[in-house]
Amino acid sequence: MNSIRKKTIDFFRNICLSSGEWGVQMDGLLLTERGAIIIESKNISGQLNFDNQTGEFWRTDSEGGRTVMEDPTSQLNKNMRFLRKFFKQHKINLPIEGIVVFTSKQCEFITKPSTHFVCKTYQLIDHLFAILQNFPQKTSNQNLAKIDKLLQKFQTPYKRQPLCQLYFIDPKELQAGILCINCKKHTMERKHKAGWSCRKCLKIDHFAFQYAVQEYFSLIHTQLSNRQLRQFCNLDSPYAASRLLATLDLENTGSLRNRTYLIKKN
Repeated sequence: MNSIRKKTIDFFRNICLSSGEWGVQMDGLLLTERGAIIIESKNISGQLNFDNQTGEFWRTDSEGGRTVMEDPTSQLNKNMRFLRKFFKQHKINLPIEGIVVFTSKQCEFITKPSTHFVCKTYQLIDHLFAILQNFPQKTSNQNLAKIDKLLQKFQTPYKRQPLCQLYFIDPKELQAGILCINCKKHTMERKHKAGWSCRKCLKIDHFAFQYAVQEYFSLIHTQLSNRQLRQFCNLDSPYAASRLLATLDLENTGSLRNRTYLIKKN
């Protein structure tokens, strides 16, 4: 008789779950018989500071500029609260812990939070072992295969925030214009027959405008107006902007004067 080896560990990447109107996205979830560990991943460079008294988090860049950001441990706390509720609803008896891992090689911890596990990528394995050792020694006899199926069943699409909203970046700090993928300058110009041409290196790119609009939705906002397009792409004419928007496969809403454009839903 062939024996079936029981699964004792499982790992999920980019898992999205919802309960009613409450939805979460977890960068990683390590599932074992002794407990579950949520992994929150952040790609932030510079000198990193956590203030244990005020709960503030900020970074100092290479030029000495200071940027206050949302404390990533706050997002981790939300995910842990959700998973505890989710496990309780489905009668899963597993302790839950979490860790924030910073993936940039150009980050330096000046201070760390006293109540959370925070590390760099190369330190992650050691920290995971330490967390597992802190879980109760007695296994919970949970069937990880069943939990796996349950998590797959409740997977839901997650609406990711544009990066400027996620990291509190003022869009005015971004370079306006359409990027040339060859010389990396925002110097692409519309040519009637040639498509888009770079003023600097003369590179021709027929899809430069489409790429710029994709960047807008990824960086700035989920909605786009004629005025916002002109600001982002450094275009002068609202009529030319309207003609360009008409070439894209986007949803639109509102009157012609106040029309906004959105990515079509599948």
